[in-house]
Amino acid sequence: MRLIVFGCLAGAICSGAALAQDTKQEKPSCRVEPVDYLGWSAQQISNQWLRLIIVPQNGGRLMQVTFAGHDYLFVNPELRGKYLPPTSAQWFNYGGDKLWLLPEGNQDEQHWVGNSDLLDDGPYTFKKLAEGQRCEIELISPADPQTGIQFTRTIGLDTDSPRVQFRAKMKNVSGHSLEWSMQSVSQYSTSIPGSPAKRNPDIWGFTPANPASGYLLRYHVRFGPAENPAVSVRDDGLLAVHYSHWAAELWIDSVAGWLAVVDGASRFAMVEKFQYEANKTYPGRASVISGPTVRNFI
Repeated sequence: MRLIVFGCLAGAICSGAALAQDTKQEKPSCRVEPVDYLGWSAQQISNQWLRLIIVPQNGGRLMQVTFAGHDYLFVNPELRGKYLPPTSAQWFNYGGDKLWLLPEGNQDEQHWVGNSDLLDDGPYTFKKLAEGQRCEIELISPADPQTGIQFTRTIGLDTDSPRVQFRAKMKNVSGHSLEWSMQSVSQYSTSIPGSPAKRNPDIWGFTPANPASGYLLRYHVRFGPAENPAVSVRDDGLLAVHYSHWAAELWIDSVAGWLAVVDGASRFAMVEKFQYEANKTYPGRASVISGPTVRNFI
């Protein structure tokens, strides 16, 4: 299970949140409804706090999350409104939030080649499970003959909270034993709000470093520079990643079960909670991966 809470930091103007607190004429509710989003045929889940945009056709992505008028997720401007059929020869990065398999690679059938296959880009079925006091939807992927896996994901939103709840599961459709790891992948916008061409210099990611880490630096550089000024373990034990243009991927064996992405410029933040299971095997020991995207294992 994965839980995300969106909010604004002290001093920020959260007009949507203030409106939600002041408006008492109508009983709060949440809604699920079809919408057009940047040319995509999408589904919207909304309450007085949040607006979630889901594009089932494009790999069942949660394409955008908006809180108090602030968009959190990256949407690739070159692919807005487009649908490109899955192909193993190329990867189409639409952005948003999705599910992903590990381990990656092309060494053998126990590694996921990735690219734009059925799991990443195939059309997911969409079903509304609840609406009103609580909203919940279900997304089911195509059965993937390459990996033998089928994803099911539910996304829930309460009426009076900026908290989003995710549940995901894998189904073995192969007829023989399989072993895969599943993770969520979120791509956050790193541009200045209102100026998509300008890089925001004040984006940060945080997660508690493991005091008994199996990594020499309390994190592992999967690729990129070994000495990276954008990452550090602070005196308070938090691993801090300052967004930069450096291509890098960091593996963190955090056991605390949470991470945060903070936009110091707009003063909006997201806190993500997940269940860390000490008795389970995590690929490469990593429970959080940071780099061009933010990932955590489910």
